[in-house]
Amino acid sequence: MSETQDQHIYKLQNLSCTSCAAKFEKNIREIPTVEDVKLNFGASKITIAGQASIEQLEQAGSFDGILVYPEHQRLPETKEPFWKQRANQTTMVSLFFLILGYISSLQIGEEEVITIGLFGLAILTGGLSLFKEGLKNLIKFQFDMTTLMTIAVIGAAVIGEWGEGAVVVFLFAISEALETYSMDKARNSIRSLMDIAPNTA
Repeated sequence: MSETQDQHIYKLQNLSCTSCAAKFEKNIREIPTVEDVKLNFGASKITIAGQASIEQLEQAGSFDGILVYPEHQRLPETKEPFWKQRANQTTMVSLFFLILGYISSLQIGEEEVITIGLFGLAILTGGLSLFKEGLKNLIKFQFDMTTLMTIAVIGAAVIGEWGEGAVVVFLFAISEALETYSMDKARNSIRSLMDIAPNTA
Protein backbone atom coordinates (compact mmCIF):
# COMPACT_ATOMS: atom_id res chain seq x y z
CA MET A 1 0.00 0.00 0.00
CA SER A 2 1.57 3.25 -1.15
CA GLU A 3 2.26 5.93 1.46
CA THR A 4 1.03 8.60 -0.98
CA GLN A 5 -2.49 7.22 -0.97
CA ASP A 6 -5.22 8.72 1.22
CA GLN A 7 -5.10 6.28 4.14
CA HIS A 8 -7.48 5.80 7.05
CA ILE A 9 -6.93 3.40 9.93
CA TYR A 10 -9.80 1.89 11.90
CA LYS A 11 -10.16 -0.40 14.89
CA LEU A 12 -12.47 -3.39 14.57
CA GLN A 13 -14.70 -5.16 17.06
CA ASN A 14 -16.35 -8.60 16.71
CA LEU A 15 -13.92 -9.83 14.06
CA SER A 16 -14.29 -13.50 14.94
CA CYS A 17 -12.32 -15.67 12.50
CA THR A 18 -9.75 -15.60 9.71
CA SER A 19 -12.27 -16.62 7.04
CA CYS A 20 -14.57 -13.82 8.22
CA ALA A 21 -11.63 -11.40 7.98
CA ALA A 22 -10.93 -12.50 4.41
CA LYS A 23 -14.57 -12.04 3.42
CA PHE A 24 -14.71 -8.65 5.17
CA GLU A 25 -11.63 -7.50 3.25
CA LYS A 26 -13.10 -8.78 -0.03
CA ASN A 27 -16.37 -6.91 0.59
CA ILE A 28 -14.50 -3.68 1.27
CA ARG A 29 -12.47 -4.04 -1.93
CA GLU A 30 -15.77 -4.06 -3.82
CA ILE A 31 -16.58 -0.52 -2.61
CA PRO A 32 -15.90 1.64 -5.72
CA THR A 33 -14.16 4.45 -3.84
CA VAL A 34 -11.73 2.12 -2.02
CA GLU A 35 -8.34 1.79 -3.72
CA ASP A 36 -6.65 -0.69 -1.41
CA VAL A 37 -7.22 -2.55 1.88
CA LYS A 38 -4.83 -3.98 4.45
CA LEU A 39 -6.38 -5.93 7.34
CA ASN A 40 -4.41 -6.91 10.45
CA PHE A 41 -6.40 -9.78 11.99
CA GLY A 42 -4.24 -10.14 15.11
CA ALA A 43 -4.42 -6.46 16.04
CA SER A 44 -8.01 -6.19 14.76
CA LYS A 45 -7.23 -3.12 12.66
CA ILE A 46 -7.80 -2.20 9.05
CA THR A 47 -6.12 0.37 6.82
CA ILE A 48 -8.17 1.78 3.96
CA ALA A 49 -6.66 3.60 0.98
CA GLY A 50 -9.34 5.76 -0.59
CA GLN A 51 -12.69 6.83 0.76
CA ALA A 52 -15.30 4.78 2.64
CA SER A 53 -17.64 5.77 5.42
CA ILE A 54 -17.90 3.82 8.67
CA GLU A 55 -21.44 2.89 7.65
CA GLN A 56 -20.13 1.37 4.41
CA LEU A 57 -17.43 -0.55 6.27
CA GLU A 58 -19.88 -1.90 8.84
CA GLN A 59 -22.25 -2.90 6.03
CA ALA A 60 -19.36 -4.85 4.48
CA GLY A 61 -18.93 -6.66 7.80
CA SER A 62 -22.61 -7.01 8.71
CA PHE A 63 -22.48 -10.78 8.09
CA ASP A 64 -20.29 -11.11 11.20
CA GLY A 65 -21.58 -8.12 13.20
CA ILE A 66 -18.27 -6.27 12.76
CA LEU A 67 -18.17 -2.78 14.28
CA VAL A 68 -15.75 -0.12 13.03
CA TYR A 69 -14.19 2.73 15.04
CA PRO A 70 -11.68 5.47 14.16
CA GLU A 71 -8.12 4.64 15.24
CA HIS A 72 -7.97 7.36 17.90
CA GLN A 73 -11.28 6.31 19.51
CA ARG A 74 -11.19 3.92 22.46
CA LEU A 75 -13.24 0.76 21.95
CA PRO A 76 -16.32 0.50 24.18
CA GLU A 77 -16.03 -2.07 26.96
CA THR A 78 -19.21 -3.96 26.16
CA LYS A 79 -17.79 -7.47 25.85
CA GLU A 80 -19.98 -10.00 27.63
CA PRO A 81 -18.49 -12.86 29.67
CA PHE A 82 -17.79 -15.97 27.58
CA TRP A 83 -20.73 -18.00 28.89
CA LYS A 84 -23.18 -15.10 28.61
CA GLN A 85 -22.62 -14.63 24.89
CA ARG A 86 -25.66 -15.70 22.88
CA ALA A 87 -23.69 -17.80 20.40
CA ASN A 88 -22.14 -19.83 23.22
CA GLN A 89 -25.49 -20.28 24.96
CA THR A 90 -27.07 -21.65 21.78
CA THR A 91 -24.11 -24.03 21.45
CA MET A 92 -24.86 -25.43 24.90
CA VAL A 93 -28.55 -25.79 24.01
CA SER A 94 -27.44 -27.65 20.88
CA LEU A 95 -25.36 -29.99 23.05
CA PHE A 96 -28.41 -30.63 25.25
CA PHE A 97 -30.54 -31.71 22.26
CA LEU A 98 -27.62 -33.73 20.88
CA ILE A 99 -27.35 -35.73 24.10
CA LEU A 100 -31.13 -36.26 24.21
CA GLY A 101 -30.97 -37.41 20.59
CA TYR A 102 -28.39 -40.09 21.34
CA ILE A 103 -30.31 -41.23 24.43
CA SER A 104 -33.43 -41.52 22.28
CA SER A 105 -31.44 -43.34 19.61
CA LEU A 106 -30.30 -45.96 22.11
CA GLN A 107 -33.74 -46.41 23.65
CA ILE A 108 -36.16 -46.34 20.70
CA GLY A 109 -33.96 -46.29 17.60
CA GLU A 110 -32.20 -43.72 15.42
CA GLU A 111 -34.87 -43.77 12.69
CA GLU A 112 -37.74 -42.82 14.98
CA VAL A 113 -39.38 -39.41 14.49
CA ILE A 114 -38.57 -38.28 18.06
CA THR A 115 -34.87 -39.11 17.62
CA ILE A 116 -34.67 -37.35 14.26
CA GLY A 117 -36.53 -34.37 15.73
CA LEU A 118 -34.06 -34.05 18.61
CA PHE A 119 -31.09 -34.21 16.26
CA GLY A 120 -32.83 -31.70 14.00
CA LEU A 121 -33.27 -29.31 16.93
CA ALA A 122 -29.58 -29.72 17.79
CA ILE A 123 -28.65 -28.83 14.21
CA LEU A 124 -30.97 -25.80 14.05
CA THR A 125 -30.05 -24.31 17.45
CA GLY A 126 -26.32 -24.78 16.93
CA GLY A 127 -26.09 -24.02 13.23
CA LEU A 128 -28.84 -21.60 12.17
CA SER A 129 -26.45 -18.69 11.59
CA LEU A 130 -24.04 -21.13 9.92
CA PHE A 131 -26.73 -22.23 7.46
CA LYS A 132 -27.83 -18.69 6.66
CA GLU A 133 -24.30 -17.63 5.78
CA GLY A 134 -23.45 -20.92 4.09
CA LEU A 135 -26.51 -20.83 1.83
CA LYS A 136 -25.82 -17.22 0.86
CA ASN A 137 -22.26 -18.18 -0.10
CA LEU A 138 -23.48 -21.25 -1.97
CA ILE A 139 -25.87 -19.16 -4.06
CA LYS A 140 -22.99 -16.82 -4.93
CA PHE A 141 -20.62 -19.78 -5.54
CA GLN A 142 -18.33 -18.53 -2.77
CA PHE A 143 -16.76 -21.52 -1.07
CA ASP A 144 -15.30 -21.17 2.40
CA MET A 145 -15.44 -23.21 5.61
CA THR A 146 -19.01 -22.10 6.33
CA THR A 147 -20.18 -23.19 2.88
CA LEU A 148 -18.46 -26.57 3.15
CA MET A 149 -19.90 -27.18 6.62
CA THR A 150 -23.39 -26.36 5.34
CA ILE A 151 -23.00 -28.82 2.45
CA ALA A 152 -21.72 -31.50 4.85
CA VAL A 153 -24.69 -31.12 7.21
CA ILE A 154 -27.22 -31.08 4.37
CA GLY A 155 -25.57 -34.19 2.95
CA ALA A 156 -25.75 -35.94 6.32
CA ALA A 157 -29.46 -35.14 6.59
CA VAL A 158 -30.14 -36.36 3.04
CA ILE A 159 -28.60 -39.79 3.72
CA GLY A 160 -30.34 -40.01 7.10
CA GLU A 161 -27.28 -39.51 9.31
CA TRP A 162 -28.93 -36.89 11.53
CA GLY A 163 -26.77 -37.66 14.55
CA GLU A 164 -23.54 -37.21 12.62
CA GLY A 165 -24.84 -33.95 11.18
CA ALA A 166 -25.67 -32.67 14.67
CA VAL A 167 -22.20 -33.62 15.92
CA VAL A 168 -20.57 -31.76 13.02
CA VAL A 169 -22.58 -28.62 13.81
CA PHE A 170 -21.76 -28.79 17.52
CA LEU A 171 -18.02 -29.32 16.97
CA PHE A 172 -17.90 -26.46 14.46
CA ALA A 173 -19.70 -24.15 16.91
CA ILE A 174 -17.26 -25.13 19.67
CA SER A 175 -14.26 -24.46 17.43
CA GLU A 176 -15.67 -21.03 16.50
CA ALA A 177 -16.27 -20.18 20.18
CA LEU A 178 -12.76 -21.24 21.21
CA GLU A 179 -11.18 -19.34 18.31
CA THR A 180 -13.10 -16.19 19.25
CA TYR A 181 -12.14 -16.57 22.92
CA SER A 182 -8.43 -17.09 22.21
CA MET A 183 -8.31 -14.18 19.75
CA ASP A 184 -10.05 -11.87 22.23
CA LYS A 185 -7.50 -12.80 24.89
CA ALA A 186 -4.62 -12.18 22.49
CA ARG A 187 -6.03 -8.84 21.34
CA ASN A 188 -6.59 -7.69 24.92
CA SER A 189 -2.96 -8.52 25.67
CA ILE A 190 -1.81 -6.58 22.61
CA ARG A 191 -3.93 -3.57 23.59
CA SER A 192 -2.53 -3.67 27.15
CA LEU A 193 1.01 -3.60 25.80
CA MET A 194 0.17 -0.75 23.43
CA ASP A 195 -1.38 1.26 26.29
CA ILE A 196 1.82 1.10 28.37
CA ALA A 197 4.18 1.64 25.42
CA PRO A 198 5.66 5.17 25.15
CA ASN A 199 4.48 7.29 22.23
CA THR A 200 8.07 8.05 21.27
CA ALA A 201 11.20 5.92 21.55
